[in-house]
This record gives sequence, structure tokens and C-alpha cells, in this order.
Amino acid sequence: MPQPKTPAKKAPPASARKTPGGARAKATTPPRPVDPATDVDPLPENISAALDLLHRSVVVRRDRLQEVVDDAVTRGRMTRGDAEDLVQSLVQSGRRQAEELLGEMERLVDRGRREVEGAARTARKRTASSPVTREVDKARRRVGVPGFPILGYDDLTAAQVVDRLGDLDGPQLRKVRDYERRNANRKGVLGGIEKRLK
Repeated sequence: MPQPKTPAKKAPPASARKTPGGARAKATTPPRPVDPATDVDPLPENISAALDLLHRSVVVRRDRLQEVVDDAVTRGRMTRGDAEDLVQSLVQSGRRQAEELLGEMERLVDRGRREVEGAARTARKRTASSPVTREVDKARRRVGVPGFPILGYDDLTAAQVVDRLGDLDGPQLRKVRDYERRNANRKGVLGGIEKRLK
């Protein structure tokens, strides 16, 4: 006669599983969400590592640590020399970890600043060279709004500047020429201005 099937035992949850040494295993942090649109982790690896280090860090004040080891010495659980060595070792380790974390954070801030500056520079160049900006320039000059004759001038290439020179009158051309001579001093731009001034 066949034996009745016994129901299979369910595996205990991860937080209750025991390691080979008998201690409970630490619950692992759930993985960070992945952006489904790009299937790319939203945090760069170095930011992830820095955050992980912060999550795993334990902050203990030196005076509190000293109290604990002094108590252990008083109870006879460790010698004074061992206690001093332990405190010194833990403090040095904490300092190293803090320095590593600060260094990583400084690198992240610097990298973020460079990325933001690069994106802003690209946006300025696109805006300066757009047909809309050219029309805004014409409208400004028509109504006599004071200011430099060409908006976003420093973000334009020499060819883009030369292309915009046809919209300028003599005094505006001279203003652009003087500015160009003091700054980039591009031969193509200066030559284009001189042709228009003849």
C-alpha cells in the first residue's frame, strides 16, 4: 500500500536561516531598483559603494568605547594593555574609513559638478546657435535694447558668428570686433567683420 505523501517543509525566511557556525544570517539589503526604461542601475557604482559603506558604518564615540573596555578591564576580562591596543586599533580603523568615505564623496561631488557644467555648456551652445536666438537678437536691436549685439556670443563658433554678422550695422560690427580682439581674437571672425565694414 502506498505511503501518504508528507507535505514538503517550507524553507525558513532568509532572516531566520542559520549559517554553518550556528549564528543567524544577517538579512541582506534588497537590491536597488533598476530603471525599466533603460534597464540600467540608476546609481553609478561608486555612489552605490559609498551608500553601502554608510549603511554598514557604526558610529561609536571614543569616550563610550573607552568606558566599555575600562569596564572589561575592571571585571578582569582583559588586560589594560589589550584594552588600550583595542581602542587604538578601532579608532584608527574608524579614521581610515571616514577618510575613505570623505574622499569618495569629494570625488562624487567633483564629478557631479563637471557633469552639470558640461550639460550647461552644451545647453548654452544650443541656445546661442538656435534660429530663435537669432530672431530675438534682431528684435532686441530693432527696439533698441542695450547690450552686446549677439546673444550667447562666447558659445558660438567662428562660423556661427560670421553667419550672424549680416544682421549688424556698423557700430554693432565695431563693438563685436573690439570684443573679439580682446578675447578669442579669431582671424575668421575679424576678417568677416572687416569685409562688412568696407
